[in-house]
Amino acid sequence: MLETPTDEEARPARKPKEDEPSNDLKAAIKNYTAVGGPQSAQFLATDAQRVALFDWVESGTVSTKGHRILSFDREEWIKHHKTFTTAGETITPRQALFQSFSSQSDRAPLKGGDIFVTLITEGKYRGRSISRWSLYQEEAEILVPGTSRWIVRSAKMKSPGSWEIVVAEAPKPAPVSEFVKRTRAAAKPKAKARK
Repeated sequence: MLETPTDEEARPARKPKEDEPSNDLKAAIKNYTAVGGPQSAQFLATDAQRVALFDWVESGTVSTKGHRILSFDREEWIKHHKTFTTAGETITPRQALFQSFSSQSDRAPLKGGDIFVTLITEGKYRGRSISRWSLYQEEAEILVPGTSRWIVRSAKMKSPGSWEIVVAEAPKPAPVSEFVKRTRAAAKPKAKARK
């Protein structure tokens, strides 16, 4: 007598999507999104997990328009004004592991600062949408490697103290940070000494 498989047995095992992060990466995403908030002590990540997240983000491609709001005090804006508002200039962000963008254009403005600049991406760029695994899904966050540089396509002043700047990812990224280099080196298996 032949046995009929149960529904559970007949259903093929679900394969994870190619772009879905591992559990270690999901933990690192929760750690990243918790930083500075009341849950930061709950979601810890190792340096190796943070660098694995950086590598995962760096290997992805996003075509969703991203929005990032930056704030400057007047003195700082005077130094950066020409670079940010001249088509063809390259913006190199401060050294950080990630740059955070949002797929939402109506994000609340930042508090503090005199000048607010909204960077809006154009075309494809390296990064990953992390909103499905974030503690704050409503932020619709897109993580971009901290090494990404941006070429200014256009800039317009929306109102005094408020700029909207359209950027495309520059073909050549900035070098990776010393933190990433050290953590990658520590993760490599040590070669056994020959006798």
